[in-house]
Amino acid sequence: MRLLLITLLCVALASCANPPEPRPKVSHADLQALSQLKRFKMIAPESMLKKPSALQALYPQLGLLLGEQLRRKGYQQTEPAQISVYYGLAVQGHRFEFKVDQVPPSQLGAYQAIHRLHDETGTLRLRLTGPANKLLWQGSRKTGLSPASYSAELLERAVIALTAQIPASIAP
Repeated sequence: MRLLLITLLCVALASCANPPEPRPKVSHADLQALSQLKRFKMIAPESMLKKPSALQALYPQLGLLLGEQLRRKGYQQTEPAQISVYYGLAVQGHRFEFKVDQVPPSQLGAYQAIHRLHDETGTLRLRLTGPANKLLWQGSRKTGLSPASYSAELLERAVIALTAQIPASIAP
């Protein structure tokens, strides 16, 4: 009996645990060349988009977060820039419908029997190019953006995890 209770307690605790965070993916890295440079400029994603994005409200915050993390690594946001920082956030939304077997006895009827949820996930992409548009570093990281009240915090964690893969500047 005790073994059953302990097993059920372990299962309950395991179901409450947070799922592991996705790892950043670095697709290209010239670490030595990147660490020799110091000055960077941010390239706004709006300049690369063909049509307006629903996430334009997140781009100023995203630019500030990326700039702050790069400054912590020893880079400076000054002109003339040696590094161009391109960034973007691609979002995918999924709709979930949960149908309840029994309709609750109320005036709303079937309306309460269906629960609709909207789940959004995003892919943060970061690309650093040097002089003559030479690719120095490129990476991405997936992150959840739902619920909307936590999207800023989730985005900040994704930025910190992704920029942790970038080497610190050793340029004078």
